[in-house]
Amino acid sequence: SEAGEVEYALVPGADLPCIQDGAARSQERQPWVEPLIWKILPQVTMEPWDDLPARQALQHAIDKDRINDLTNGGGDPAYCLMPPGLFGYFGEEFRDYSDFDLDAVQESLAQSRYADGNWPAVTMILRNEAQLNSTIMAEDVAAQILENLGLEIELQIMDLQAFRELQFSLEPQMVWIRWFYDYPDPNNGYFDMFYSQKESGRRQAWSNAEFDQLTIDGKEEVEPEARLDIYRECERIMNEDVAYVPIVYRNAYYVYKPWVKGVPVNRQGYVTPNGNIYVGMWDTVYISGRESA
Repeated sequence: SEAGEVEYALVPGADLPCIQDGAARSQERQPWVEPLIWKILPQVTMEPWDDLPARQALQHAIDKDRINDLTNGGGDPAYCLMPPGLFGYFGEEFRDYSDFDLDAVQESLAQSRYADGNWPAVTMILRNEAQLNSTIMAEDVAAQILENLGLEIELQIMDLQAFRELQFSLEPQMVWIRWFYDYPDPNNGYFDMFYSQKESGRRQAWSNAEFDQLTIDGKEEVEPEARLDIYRECERIMNEDVAYVPIVYRNAYYVYKPWVKGVPVNRQGYVTPNGNIYVGMWDTVYISGRESA
């Protein structure tokens, strides 16, 4: 708060320019690379995404740096499922699958059923999460798809429960969705999100037997490097078959008054102001040195 009454708060993306200007505000600002990825799920059993070359064109049609700029640094480009700072983060190892490349878009389009530009009507569903920049990012993704693929996307913004029910029905053609990691391990990503044989149902129609088995193998393997190799193979399969398109990881920005002490810091040097993964956070935070009103 400019008035100074807020001691610790998440900064909405629209307000970031206000705290990025000025020395006092910048000293109070702390970035946090959240364990969260924004991605697109193209429904592989429905037009137009039942066509692999069309999905491959989609992989290369989105400028992720533009999304980051649009959100004032709110989302670094993503090229794998695991966010930075978590076990299983592969950096840019898989970048070639989903980098912004208009030549690759045209090459894939030429091999697709839609080389003539005769796309079907397409709707992409998303949750009502404007506070996380979801809507502004989804709108720009749709604009880029129109510009670079010639495909018009209609956005359908939904409340959380209706979104979940529709997603699990496997009926939406496209899903714009985030995944916040509940625990810092690839199992929470590859298995919990994409394993296709769950009795509780699955979040997307894509299914691959080799991938499913690898996620089981990853659960059972105890040697870290062997586990990494398993999840590296999972990532390769997902990218080659375009099970998803990674877009950006979320960068969150918090502001703290100087007297807010004890906020935990991870190995990367980022404060971790969230009790979801670090459940003991609120046992460490305290106030010290604040003048009485």
